[in-house]
Amino acid sequence: PEDIEGYNLAAKVYLLQKKADLAEIELEKALAIDELNSYSLIYLATKSLNEKKPEKAIELLEKLLDVEPNNITALSFSYFAHKAVNRKEIAINKIVKAYESKQGNTDYKLLYAKVLFSEKDFEKVIDILKDIANSNTIPAQHWGLLADSYVNISQNEKALDTTHSWITAQPLNRNAYLKNISMQENLLNYNDALSSVEKALEAYHAADQFNILRAYFQIHIKNFSLAKNKIYKLSNENKLLTQEEDQQTQIRITKRK
Repeated sequence: PEDIEGYNLAAKVYLLQKKADLAEIELEKALAIDELNSYSLIYLATKSLNEKKPEKAIELLEKLLDVEPNNITALSFSYFAHKAVNRKEIAINKIVKAYESKQGNTDYKLLYAKVLFSEKDFEKVIDILKDIANSNTIPAQHWGLLADSYVNISQNEKALDTTHSWITAQPLNRNAYLKNISMQENLLNYNDALSSVEKALEAYHAADQFNILRAYFQIHIKNFSLAKNKIYKLSNENKLLTQEEDQQTQIRITKRK
């Protein structure tokens, strides 16, 4: 009865069952044992944020950050809470301190970069994220923030270089291809976008999304006959799939009867 993890686990189960009221009773029990229980404080703080009560959220988060100044979840929500009451610099300063104390930690680097991106300090985002090591393990958000920051300061070639590097480092990452294709489309580089779609299809055989994109860009470059053939083929495949699903549904209904 004095172990807070039991109450936290019970709360998690209630939340999965969509029983928030019962979950909060368990969280309050945990807080009665340890008023600095991070799981309970963060849950109640996010609830306060969702209820448009940022001051209450700040009170709960500050209590936790006083003893756990590098709690990354608390730091993240603290930014949103302080921003809601026009005191964002307080939260940003805490995030900077955590980032500086955790040099080289990907999670803190990304948190700081996301905040800087939100503040439209794109050059600072680039400065933090541009030196890429172990590129095959870097999170998708790292690549995306870096590419978008280049776009926001009109360095489109560097943005495309970033997405190409992402594809090279992680050739089976679907998001890398989609980001690259999206940027080429925005720059009206339809031939390059089509080329990227073809490369994606080499990695993702028979991937519907990329097949549709191929037809889409073929229309843009006025390859209407090829686009028509692709669309016709996709339509037939989808029709067959729908017929198969209908047959499976009928089988299940018959079995129930």
